[in-house]
Amino acid sequence: MASGCHRATGPFKGRWGQPHSCHIKSNPPSVGPDPPVAARCCPDGWVGYGGKCYYFSEAEGTWNKSQSNCSSSGASLAAIDTPQEMAFIKRHKDLSEHWIGLRREPGQPWKWTNGTEFNHWFEVRAQGECAYLNDEAVTSSWCDTLRYWICSKPARLTPREENGAQGQAETSELT
Repeated sequence: MASGCHRATGPFKGRWGQPHSCHIKSNPPSVGPDPPVAARCCPDGWVGYGGKCYYFSEAEGTWNKSQSNCSSSGASLAAIDTPQEMAFIKRHKDLSEHWIGLRREPGQPWKWTNGTEFNHWFEVRAQGECAYLNDEAVTSSWCDTLRYWICSKPARLTPREENGAQGQAETSELT
């Protein structure tokens, strides 16, 4: 197993007092030595899903300040690419409203923080310029409103995975 990473087995999920949470790749069980294992790890306080790490803030900020806080951790406000990712984020955020990485200039299309134009796979309610996720949907408002935020960044590859360890990806979610 990768140094600094832990694998959840059985009914256990959660933090183990270590600096990383992981998504583990492994081969089917075999007789003899353990098969090669690789992991994608997230920093302490971040939650891993689908090859990304997410941070759910405990403080509030404007959209710009929230993006700046994410950037200082090598991340950006979360881009949400799939309905599965949206469901994951909704499960992990509390009842508060959270900024996400979707913004538009007046009269312009919505864009993610990486500059990619939003493909409208979900509705953005209201006529604001910065998007946030509430309990029900994605809504927009003035960017200077104080809200919590959600950062995302690619999960870090461990040295074993970077060196080409093989395996089947597990679908379990480790938090």
